[in-house]
This record gives sequence, structure tokens and C-alpha cells, in this order.
Amino acid sequence: MEFHDRRPYAPGDDVRHIDWRALAKTDEVLVRIHREEVAPRLDLFVDVSRSMATTDAKAQRAVDLTAVLAQSARSGGYDVRLVTLGDRALRVSSDELLKVGLTFDSRRPLGDLIPEASAEVRPSSVRIVVSDFLVPADPAQLVRPFGHGAGRVGLLQVLSTEDATPAASGALRLMDAERDEIREVVIDRAALKRYSERLARLQAGLADATQRHGGVFRTLPPGAPLGDALAALGELGVLS
Repeated sequence: MEFHDRRPYAPGDDVRHIDWRALAKTDEVLVRIHREEVAPRLDLFVDVSRSMATTDAKAQRAVDLTAVLAQSARSGGYDVRLVTLGDRALRVSSDELLKVGLTFDSRRPLGDLIPEASAEVRPSSVRIVVSDFLVPADPAQLVRPFGHGAGRVGLLQVLSTEDATPAASGALRLMDAERDEIREVVIDRAALKRYSERLARLQAGLADATQRHGGVFRTLPPGAPLGDALAALGELGVLS
């Protein structure tokens, strides 16, 4: 098999593919990837839980982003497998996506779908996950199933204006998008600061976990051009 590239070692990788010369030079454990192992395949996962449609703009952005990623990869010669993560992991054709879009009606948060998503990844594929990632789960556990055995892995976080920069609004009654649980809270500057800090920790954790698998994590804030997503594809080697 023709040598193609290297990537960081991940638990479960075949130790026969470790690049021992690189280890001796850099003290970094890298795995050699061969061209036969890097078939042009993209596994594209999109979170269709109800939290992705807390605003119409957020839902539409997720649909547009998914369509742009799928079409761009197909134009680049990739075999694209699109999987929605909702009540279950479900394969959807790119044609169906373009005709009817996506329905964000699942009550299952992303973290609950990880085992089913793992069954849909193909060996050495490029894997991209589109979600807001606003779930109470360890970032490393969210990333690991997508990063293990991947050619490349990318996480794209879609946030609404309210997710990214909520405004102080006093006493509010909030409803959990998936579980319909109601909680009464007072939103003041202190609460906003705590929220901002927790969001920053989540993003840092996702970025670190993705980087450990040789991948990229990007947040697409409201109003950011979809071209930023294409730039992420370039970093993953899907587009030159």
C-alpha cells in the first residue's frame, strides 16, 4: 500500500501502523496512513434534536450548512454518507436533503445517539458532525467515537444568537427543548457570566478532544458566512 500521510495514534489503532521513526524524532506517536486506507468518503452527521430548532434561523442555518458540506464534498469526488441523529441514527440521501430539508423534532439529545452513530462510521473516512453540542456530556466521550479510526474528523458547532450571546431578561421560565422540563430562573449579569464561562469551557473541551484525534473544531456564530464551513473542509483535506 502506498504511504499517504500520518495522524496521531488513537486507542485501538493497529500498532503495526505506528511510525517508529517519527516517534524517535519527535516523541509523538503517529500512525501511518496508506492511500488504500484513505478512500474518498465523507460521513456527515447532523444533530436533528429539537434544540437545533429553538429559532427558525438556527434550524435553517443547520440545513444550509449540511447541504453546502454534502454538495461540496460530492463535487470533490467524495462518496457522501449523510446520517441524521434524531430518535435514531438514520441515513438520508443528499437528494432528499435538498428536496425536503431536515426535521428537527427528536427528543433525544446528541449524547444518547453516540452508540448508534458509531455503527455508521466507515473505516478511515472523513467524519464531520454538525450540532450545537449543548448537551451535558464529557466532550472527550462525544468526540471519541467519531475520531477513532477516522481519516480526519471535524466538529462544526451551530449556535443561535440566543445561544452565543444571551441578553439579560430578568425572571424567565425556561423549557428544556428535548424533555419539556420547565425551570424558573433569574437572568442577570452574574448568570450571563456563568453561562459564558461554561460555554467557553465546553468549546475548549471540544476543541482539545478533536485536536487529539488530529481534527478541527469550529464554531459558526450567527451571521458567520457559510464559507467558513468550506474552510474547515479544506483543513480536513476534503477540498484543496
